[in-house]
Amino acid sequence: MRFVRSERITAFFLIVAAALGVILANSPAAAALSAFRDFHFGIPALGLDLSVAHWVTDGLLAVFFFLAAIELKHELRHGELDSVKRALVPAVAALGGVIAPALIFLLLVRAPGLNDGWPIPTATDIAFALGILAIVGRSLPSRVRALLRRAGSDERQPADGDPDPTFHELRLDRGRHGALIDGEAFVELTRTEYQLLELLMDNPRQVLTHELIYERVWGYDFGPTSNALRVYIGYLRRKLERAGARPLVHTIRGVGYILREP
Repeated sequence: MRFVRSERITAFFLIVAAALGVILANSPAAAALSAFRDFHFGIPALGLDLSVAHWVTDGLLAVFFFLAAIELKHELRHGELDSVKRALVPAVAALGGVIAPALIFLLLVRAPGLNDGWPIPTATDIAFALGILAIVGRSLPSRVRALLRRAGSDERQPADGDPDPTFHELRLDRGRHGALIDGEAFVELTRTEYQLLELLMDNPRQVLTHELIYERVWGYDFGPTSNALRVYIGYLRRKLERAGARPLVHTIRGVGYILREP
């Protein structure tokens, strides 16, 4: 299962499948692939009789965008995009991610009829951007990794059977990306809050510097003038303490933070 969870492995298969698709579409096997794409099968009890292509576009893609919409709603209401100021840059980047691939497609594909396929790259560029980041993330400029950090190329993947870390009454719940207080009260965390807590709980009673935390969580050291880390530590503290946890995250002034006993 650890093999399947690796983002680099899944990204590798994504790139290989895309390259294989391009090669086969321009080979003598193209006609057979088109026939397979148009092959119909269905579920008579539900009145469904769709082609393979429609099962993918109307089925699998619908599930993909449904899950993406759920995560986006959470981020807009409770997460890292819960204000206009914080959501502006990702929104502009998302708009560019739709327009730029479409323009590139139209510049390269001029044939009538074929240029109607411009919506295709607007939907697939996200998957390929994250896939490429997962493979070569460490080689990219740190600012690019900070913008696309949600791909998580450096995110720790626990081994199968690896227990959730605990510290006094606090337990990290990796299955639900949150925390449990005294094994009962569940605290829902945003992605950044969860990554901060995971980093602290993986290194209890150790002082973690600002630079190390920025690099591990954001993928880029924003420097001493940034207050992003202080703000998110404040969010994390309030959520944990409101749920009944004692003050466990302590500030080491001018240096960083530590998870230790009150």
